[in-house]
Amino acid sequence: MKLHKIAVLAVAALMSVGAWAEECDINITAVPVFQGDEVPEDVSDMIVTRLTNAAATSGVVGSDNSRFFITAKFNNNFKDVLAGPPQQTAVTTLVTLYIGDVIDRKVFASQSFELKGVGTSDSRAYLNAIKSLNGKNDQFARFIAKGKEKVISYYDANYPQILQKARQAMKMNNYDEALYYSTQIPECSRGYAE
Repeated sequence: MKLHKIAVLAVAALMSVGAWAEECDINITAVPVFQGDEVPEDVSDMIVTRLTNAAATSGVVGSDNSRFFITAKFNNNFKDVLAGPPQQTAVTTLVTLYIGDVIDRKVFASQSFELKGVGTSDSRAYLNAIKSLNGKNDQFARFIAKGKEKVISYYDANYPQILQKARQAMKMNNYDEALYYSTQIPECSRGYAE
């Protein structure tokens, strides 16, 4: 009977560790959108903020020095001016989000969203359209989870090389660089304890 309780507690502990591992924080840089004249500049700034905030609900931490990025690209923009006081602009756009590795130039996950918004200007219409990109959106949450899984897989496969770089920097008394390399590895990676 006592052995049975210990086995049940061990299984429960392993399950909680697995759940904890899935919820660890990873660092991703939100990269501004470059779309030329089609999308107003303040919309690019707003979507970076929106992506950073929405991703944070899924354990993705905004960082300025991560090799991994999240960004968006607007496609197939359709704009219509609606008559009446006040004059309104209606926007329909397909925005594709990407999570990837800037150094190896790989895309880990992508997802497209059709967005619609109405506002008193082009900017306001786009800003109203991107409001649906948030952490409560199931499609967005799945996209973040898929990208996060790929980033963790990268660290699981490459942590020995990252730690070797940290050791080399430490030997050269470059402690800031050593700390940078060693703190890149997320808690849910196999190499974190090492």
